[in-house]
Amino acid sequence: MTAMRDVCALDDIPRDGKKAFKIEGKRILLMRKADEVFALENRCAHLNLPLSPGKFDGDFIVCPFHRARFCVRTGKLDRKAFLLGRLGKECVPTFPVSVTDGRVQVGLEPVSHPAQPETPQTDQPSA
Repeated sequence: MTAMRDVCALDDIPRDGKKAFKIEGKRILLMRKADEVFALENRCAHLNLPLSPGKFDGDFIVCPFHRARFCVRTGKLDRKAFLLGRLGKECVPTFPVSVTDGRVQVGLEPVSHPAQPETPQTDQPSA
């Protein structure tokens, strides 16, 4: 398990809002939905620009520069909202987060998420 770094008080992140931090040289964006906190690398996977100025709706963060949407739980690109074609990587690294006694801790080793298929799978009749 990765070592967790104490970053801030939960109340330092606005409810249903976000706050950017630099932790041991890594740019991390913390996003809060009610009392749940998510951590993404604070850079778009396509243009390496910061995500922190983007709109956070509780489930997705939108790149303010080209409108790509990334899931805050997995960092994966939401293809339905992305109309510019492939510019780079398909996801933004996410990091483990815990909230204990009103303090937010972040692990600096990215979490790996299972790959999702490019297209929905359909049941094929057996031959």
